[in-house]
Amino acid sequence: MDDLDVGDGGDEELEDAEDDDAVDDMDLTHNDPVLAVVAPTLEHPGESTDDLPAEQAVPDESVEALLAAVEQMAVADFKDVEVVATTRAGVYGLDVDEPEQHALLQNLPYYGTIRERKEGQALLADAKARLHDAIAAGNWVHGIPPATRRVHLFLAMKYALPIQTRIDLIQLMYEIIVTPNMDMLVVSNCVRLAVRLMKKEKLLKKHDATFTFQWRPIYTIIRDAFTRKSSAPKQPALYMRHLQSLGTFIDYAEGYFPASTADEVLEELLPLVSTTDMSCTTMAFTFFNFLLPTRHVTRKHIDTILFVWQQFVHCTPIDVAVTDWLARIARDQPELVHPADLPRIYAAALRNLKLPVGSTAAGAAVRSRLSYSVAFDLTGERADLLQMRRQYSRTRVISRFMVLTLHLPGAIDHLHAFTKAFESFTHPSNHGSWTGTLARLLRGLASELSARVAGEYGPCPPVVVENARAIADWLRGPVTWAMYAKDAGAAQAAQTALRHLVALDPAAMMPALLDEHIYPALGAGDEGGAGVGASVAHAHRTVTALAALNACASALVHPAMFPAGPREHVVNVLFLVLPGIDINDHNKTLTTLLFVAHVMMVFDFANTDRFPHAGEYVGEDWIVQYLARIFTLLENMDAEGPGAAGAGSQPGASKGTASGGIERNLAQALLFATHAVFAALPPPLFDLALRKLLEWLRSHTLLQSAATVGRMVSSIIQRSPKTAVPRLLEWLEARMRDEIKHGAGSRATLLTRGATTEQGTATLVWYLHVLSTTVRMPGNVLVEPTVRAAVERIIGMIMDLPDRQVFRFAHTAVASVVYALTAVYAVDATPVHADGDGQGNRTQYLLPHEVTVHWHVPQPGELEWAQGVCSKVHDARRIRPD
Repeated sequence: MDDLDVGDGGDEELEDAEDDDAVDDMDLTHNDPVLAVVAPTLEHPGESTDDLPAEQAVPDESVEALLAAVEQMAVADFKDVEVVATTRAGVYGLDVDEPEQHALLQNLPYYGTIRERKEGQALLADAKARLHDAIAAGNWVHGIPPATRRVHLFLAMKYALPIQTRIDLIQLMYEIIVTPNMDMLVVSNCVRLAVRLMKKEKLLKKHDATFTFQWRPIYTIIRDAFTRKSSAPKQPALYMRHLQSLGTFIDYAEGYFPASTADEVLEELLPLVSTTDMSCTTMAFTFFNFLLPTRHVTRKHIDTILFVWQQFVHCTPIDVAVTDWLARIARDQPELVHPADLPRIYAAALRNLKLPVGSTAAGAAVRSRLSYSVAFDLTGERADLLQMRRQYSRTRVISRFMVLTLHLPGAIDHLHAFTKAFESFTHPSNHGSWTGTLARLLRGLASELSARVAGEYGPCPPVVVENARAIADWLRGPVTWAMYAKDAGAAQAAQTALRHLVALDPAAMMPALLDEHIYPALGAGDEGGAGVGASVAHAHRTVTALAALNACASALVHPAMFPAGPREHVVNVLFLVLPGIDINDHNKTLTTLLFVAHVMMVFDFANTDRFPHAGEYVGEDWIVQYLARIFTLLENMDAEGPGAAGAGSQPGASKGTASGGIERNLAQALLFATHAVFAALPPPLFDLALRKLLEWLRSHTLLQSAATVGRMVSSIIQRSPKTAVPRLLEWLEARMRDEIKHGAGSRATLLTRGATTEQGTATLVWYLHVLSTTVRMPGNVLVEPTVRAAVERIIGMIMDLPDRQVFRFAHTAVASVVYALTAVYAVDATPVHADGDGQGNRTQYLLPHEVTVHWHVPQPGELEWAQGVCSKVHDARRIRPD
């Protein structure tokens, strides 16, 4: 436990991913098409409470208090949200949160129906009624979670939640959490909802929201779970997992604790600190970190903690807890942290990196008897206590403190000396147990510095802004070395750090990165042709260079960040990375496809001034080479076969899982990149690409990748349905008619799924795959006379064929036609905003109320046609050959 690095994870920012909770098994749709679509996406099996402790009786006075709180909860007849501002800083409404999401909600074709039915208000009223009934009946485990899920469904639908309702819900959830003898499953559900509502901290602060939170009830729940008597039965694992959710709740709730909390916490916990019982001492410092409110402490409290801390040297859990607490004080009350505090924090941080320095072997890969840290007994449950706070890792805590104290006199010099102390240990040849820790530390420093300069911690002091580029330059060398680490996790962390450094100073970072690392590794200028792998001397650096490109794609293509990028480098790099699409190297292929996708989502492909190469427009050359690589990849991969579900490269991936197959990962990346490429193509290049696709489809039958090819065709069609659908249908009709004429699908078979004995029948099944995706979501193109006639002729050809495989896929194609005619879906997949002169602008970011989404909404003629198609299929239905 002395090396308490509990998961920086792959995320460098404090991501506030909202948990869309489960929806209970009750009928949520009530003949509502909106809820019928949303509810299935939120469902998952409920959690079993069989191994939870037996539920004890909740006191009657607590029940009465909760009932009173529910009755007072405001469920007002809130007004419809109307966007009245034209800027992000504008006022969207007096009592409505999440205005940008509500602006997007207005783009839904059924928004008028939602507004008329007042479905959001009905959901809140239903949640209030369920809460009241559950509390009155004492049905905690089976009554409270379904009620909270109604609120989660309300939030998932992006309805406008009045601020008073939000405040009342948060307070009510707190009251349920601290109710004596409350089941821990109920506590976990209430914590999840309360945290989701409290994440809108700026909104609550704007309205001066206040809550009557007390620290002692929460402390009592956690203390009793971790400090039970030795004779008491051990708490089950599910109970402890639910208990850990309280750590996240404290993270948001501590700011609302009363001002007297700090004195009360110190009076309660200081007696637990002892040099003879390190387990109790570690728990005490952890509770200091949890419960001492950083917005209410004074310098007296800080001096007390620092005085107690100095009694314990080289104890990583205590060092991390104190550093985390001081970092949050530097965020909330920066004037309380003094320059005299810095030397000790930096010294402790350097010790906790466990570098192999000094006169002993301590800190090296092999531990000696003389260890850095004090050894003490810390049970598994108490170790869990240390991990209850989110993003609780020593590298993240250390980096946050260092960045948030950069405004103090001498802090920048301390940081410079600190980075110089470990810089040589980031070199690839100096690999050891410290490699991953240093890479995560660099990621933390870069991401926290980027966040502070961007104003995420409030206005950035001028001294930090002035020195940000210098600090980025100090970190560039260690980050570059760490990118070539033998440890894949360390290399990934360094790539993330590089992205943040480039965002801080793209004008200085990008030229050095391109000239010193990217171009040499990709073989630019090598005799015999440029391209990945063209230079044998730099072949081992290829994957690292591609990963670095992927991390810096935004800076490379955005003229506001790096003006020379789209003008001088993007085209060259796009050509150089194409050989990276190689079926023999999955990691290199994945990285290359992701880079291409990121570039194409922003880069203005249609502007010839930004696509020069040797003075000529070579967009055609690039798209032809790209498609050739993609087609070769499809011909040699087995995205749907048995090998696709093998263990992949993702952490924790296992055989048989949807995310575990390398082939499946490749297929997803291929679809992502191809969709972005086709969406970015101007009409001439789109016609060229579509022609190449048809030529390839005509000459290949790839049943092992049929679904992947089908999804690719579907994404291509979304770029321009009016252009692609007629051409594909014309080609499919001719090819299918020819195959049927020569006997394809004409013989009844009893073959198992995926098996066939006739090449013609296999080819016909291949065409049916393409047909199903072609007509899946083309919008109103299907009702055009020529297209409708082609669809009806094709349906007439394929419905009476007796082959089992053909029969099955023919009905799948018909189902796709019916879906296209009757479903509501978006039909515009072009990420281009038209300027006033009609020219596309791919680098302009739109405000939510400026976005226009084109929807397919079923019309009476389409519904009538769909009904006729279903009738024909029903009349022609017969017993299958098997």
